This record gives sequence, C-alpha cells and structure tokens, in this order.
Amino acid sequence: MRNEEILAAIKDLMEQKLGGLEQKLENLDHRVAGLEQKLENLDHRVAGLEQKLENLDHRVAGLEREVKRQGEVLVSLCDRMDHMEKRMDRMEKRMDRAESRISALQAGQIDIRKDIRIISEKLDMAHDTAVECWGQNVESQKRIELLEKKTQHLPEPKAG
Repeated sequence: MRNEEILAAIKDLMEQKLGGLEQKLENLDHRVAGLEQKLENLDHRVAGLEQKLENLDHRVAGLEREVKRQGEVLVSLCDRMDHMEKRMDRMEKRMDRAESRISALQAGQIDIRKDIRIISEKLDMAHDTAVECWGQNVESQKRIELLEKKTQHLPEPKAG
C-alpha cells in the first residue's frame, strides 16, 4: 500500500507541474489570439487609410488641372500628404514591432513545447522506474512469504 501512495504522490506532483505549463500555454494562446485580433483591426484601419489616400489622389489630380488658379490650395494639400505619410510611417513601424513581438511569442511557444517534451520523457522514465521498483518489491515480498512458510515446517534444532 505504501508504494501505491508514493506512486500517487509522484503522479499528483507531475500533474501539478504539467498543469501549470498547460495553463501557461493556454494563456499564451489567448495572448496570441488577442494580438491576431489587434492585427486584424489594424489591417482594417490600414485599408480605410488606403481608401482615404486613393480619394486624396483623385483630389490631387483635379487640383493639378487648376494649379494656376489654386496654387495655395495645392501647397496645403501637399502639407497634408506629408502629414499622412508620416502617420503611415509611424503605423508601419508599429506593425513591424507587433510582428516582431508575435515572432518572439512563437519562438517562446516552441521553447515551451520542447520543455514539455523533455518533462514528458522524464515523467515516462520516472513512471517506468517506479513500476519496476514496485514489481521488485512485490517479488521480494512473495519470496519472503515463501521462505517464512518453508521455515515454519522445519523442525526446531535440538538443544545439545
């Protein structure tokens, strides 16, 4: 019965260790899903900005025809275009940082999976060793019982 308790305790400890890793992986999956959602939202915003830029391009084409009469308006639009370009550059840098962070998360997830694989192998080895020890213990107990039975039937030594 003692061996079963030890095995149960070992099993409980291992489940606790693996449970924590599984929770971390689930948390990491949720965080990656959140990042993916943010990237999708960012994609939608970029698409909207691209549409706005296309609209601005059409307006600029019309303004170029009237450049002689509306020179000041053209200068104003060029300034706005520069501002939009700066905003797009900042957005692009943010997207690059987000992609870099996602890559780092994915690399971390790969490392965690490797660690889980190693822990699993160690658990298997510990389990095999525990089962082998238990089997040897059972065998030893049977041998002791047989020896005790055999020694019970032996005549007692005579005093001399």
